[in-house]
Amino acid sequence: MDILTHEAVNVLYPMIYCPPHFQVLFEPDAGFVTPEKAIALYTSDAIQHNADIRGREKIVEWKKEGSGMTMITNRDTYQADRLIICAGAWTGKIIPSIPATLKVTKQIVGWMKPRPNGSSGRAKNWNDFSLGNFPCWFLRDDDGNMFYGFPILPARDFGGPVGLKLALHKRGVEVDPDNVDRNIQQADEEILSNILKKYMPDAAGNALTLKSCLYNNSEDEDFIIDHLPGYDSKVTIASGFSGHGFKFASVIGEILADLAVKGETDLPIEFLRLRGLLITYKWFILIQAVGTSVMNENDYGSSGIVMSRIDAV
Repeated sequence: MDILTHEAVNVLYPMIYCPPHFQVLFEPDAGFVTPEKAIALYTSDAIQHNADIRGREKIVEWKKEGSGMTMITNRDTYQADRLIICAGAWTGKIIPSIPATLKVTKQIVGWMKPRPNGSSGRAKNWNDFSLGNFPCWFLRDDDGNMFYGFPILPARDFGGPVGLKLALHKRGVEVDPDNVDRNIQQADEEILSNILKKYMPDAAGNALTLKSCLYNNSEDEDFIIDHLPGYDSKVTIASGFSGHGFKFASVIGEILADLAVKGETDLPIEFLRLRGLLITYKWFILIQAVGTSVMNENDYGSSGIVMSRIDAV
């Protein structure tokens, strides 16, 4: 991880405006994961290892019966020794006993078309913001809002949507996952457009695609991974990924397999367990409260940009 000056950023990526007071972290060896391709590969590999994938089935009920678990769907009934529940935004409905601190929110993601000619007077085109020329980035502005984005990916390799992807990483409107208004408001587009106009003006063209997704937020944005109390370690849950969980899919899968098969894991998950929710949250608030007397100009809470150079996938 390198620390860059704003002058260095303006040389390395002149399409990014970096204010002099911003702190910039640059990770040249980082990468990113595309969920759509990763899920397809995981599913294909699982099937080849004799996993039975049942899609498009709604869970009606699950319960402990005798020494095992029973799952009832709208199509069939299944029995197993162990049960792992990773229900995302529907966790609170499938597990009513889960802490009420889990909040489901609607989030807006946009894919923007860069301006054909940059407002800076320098010729700009699609390639300037494409994979290999533009980084993945995460930005916290002076208002405390956090945005993230990715370079334009080649459609022939990744499919759509096409364009410069970005989103606001902030809890949106709380919703019922079974009754979400998927309509996009003009204000949603303006939030994304305005941040580009401010920091990446040559990328601030029109929106090619706007979509909504769901965050399943824990109170402190740490994940929740544990055995569900009251089921003799037969039910394992993973939830509360708060919009930043998929990149950890491989290690989360390993942890869940350990907990389900062996009953425990050697990986450090104590701070993610259910019983640690309240303790972790209080610790987080305490750090925030004393931050002015303990932290200095390198405080993570200040404005800045985190960038990862991506040359290929």
